[in-house]
Amino acid sequence: MLHLLIIVLSLYIGLMLAMFLLQRRLMYHPVQTLNLNALEHAPDAKLIALTTHDKTAIAAWHIPAKDDTLPLIVYFHGNAGHIGDRIAKLNEYVAKGFGLLAVSYRGFGNSTGKPSEPGLYDDAMTTVRNAIDVLGYAPSRILLVGESLGSGVAVQTAKTLADEGTPAFGLMLEAPYTSVANRSQELYPFVPAFYLVRDRYESIKKIRGIRCPLLLVHGEADAVIPVHHGRTLLETAEEPKRGVFYPNVGHTDFDAKLLADELERFVREHSISA
Repeated sequence: MLHLLIIVLSLYIGLMLAMFLLQRRLMYHPVQTLNLNALEHAPDAKLIALTTHDKTAIAAWHIPAKDDTLPLIVYFHGNAGHIGDRIAKLNEYVAKGFGLLAVSYRGFGNSTGKPSEPGLYDDAMTTVRNAIDVLGYAPSRILLVGESLGSGVAVQTAKTLADEGTPAFGLMLEAPYTSVANRSQELYPFVPAFYLVRDRYESIKKIRGIRCPLLLVHGEADAVIPVHHGRTLLETAEEPKRGVFYPNVGHTDFDAKLLADELERFVREHSISA
């Protein structure tokens, strides 16, 4: 009996060790070859080469605004593929007249490096600094949009700008989580996953500090990040805020045109000067 207990305990410890060591492979699923054919569906897009604070070479797509009364969308995508995979959704924003700056995180697309929480935060702020210093957008004319994993990146970026005394125009979160640590514990209840996670993306601890209007959208049928995460974030955030919860919609399976309509409505509610 003791021998069996030792075997089971050894296997359990081995499982936790494997999950700890391999967690970034479980979390991030980058496609490292950027499909440049996607640019054919975004003819106004320009690839921009950026260098982060830690000297990583990353790429971003920039599409100039057609309507100068609208803010620039800085877009942070999810944990798989690359920005080219989102071109249909992004084109709906562009069709509304928004300018767009969408970053390809380190290790994704044709960006170098390997993804990590500190690294993605560096990528995000490098992109925002480019929007401010090179493209000429004040922070108050930048709209941060985060999809799934990117929601945590967007929240951190919004908080950084707020802490610097220059809050963004607004923040939109698509299918967000309270934290990766919380979701990991839900997925792996048989191990202390909450304590094993290194890249935690603790949005729930930061959402009160964004100091800008919040639009949060979530599908009621989301099985990847259950809708209670979005509802908890919305409840925790300060005003002004608005949540839109779509029945029978799964993880990021939003109708792109309806999402663009919702974002435009949100922006008009919090209009900015040109």
